[in-house]
Amino acid sequence: MKIRGLYDEQGNIVNLLFKADVQFLKTRFFARSWRLYSDWTLFKKLPHGKGPMKENETVISIIRILSEEENLWDHWDMDNRMKKRSHGERKGGAVKDPMK
Repeated sequence: MKIRGLYDEQGNIVNLLFKADVQFLKTRFFARSWRLYSDWTLFKKLPHGKGPMKENETVISIIRILSEEENLWDHWDMDNRMKKRSHGERKGGAVKDPMK
């Protein structure tokens, strides 16, 4: 499974992560960061409990970074879906899903 990679000025892939590579990135820090981000997105709950203005800057940075990554993933996913729809075959007014 290919994951977002890095490109040079000519558009060539410089570095590409695969699902197996991501397994090596699983650390206690990442797990705690993910839990923090999940608590914030689902419950608007922060560790300090007194709101974002009184929270540690590191906590806010973690949430900001993971939010940006989620937005990039959503953008990539939406672009791919739009490309598939524009290349899909029309039958009965509906676009055929090429993955089925």
